[in-house]
Amino acid sequence: MLTYLSVMRKKSALNIFYPKGCKEIESIYHAFIKVYGKELSYQINLKPIENLKSFNRNSVSVKPFKVNHRELSDDGKNSSLVPSLGFKFIYDSKSICYGGDTAYCESLVKHAKNSDLAIIEAGAEDESTTDLHMIILQATEIGRTARDYFLVHVPE
Repeated sequence: MLTYLSVMRKKSALNIFYPKGCKEIESIYHAFIKVYGKELSYQINLKPIENLKSFNRNSVSVKPFKVNHRELSDDGKNSSLVPSLGFKFIYDSKSICYGGDTAYCESLVKHAKNSDLAIIEAGAEDESTTDLHMIILQATEIGRTARDYFLVHVPE
């Protein structure tokens, strides 16, 4: 997407909101700037989110919430928690809950409930597959608490 915006000659700055301490976002940003920085037609501003207070952008209310994103440890057996957020967006009394890259967590359950649309990752087929992602059954159960939903990152 970042290169596409430059190809389309975007001029206004792009703000990327991310959880403070998320090294993945910072690493991707720095690698991208190193390769494409001189060609960019726009400025990228990293905006770390330090608290979970709602904020507004234009007429959209944004509510960040913590999710359970995990990465495999160096030993390949254990996992560790990585700073990650889901978001609930509200515009003109319509709401979208985006869970992001997460395993099962109560904060996603809470924010998906009664949303007009819930976008939920279902990256594992069953519990034995991984603790890094939600299984399809869990994601579907959470999705059904919203008015509508769809699953992303579904195993083939």
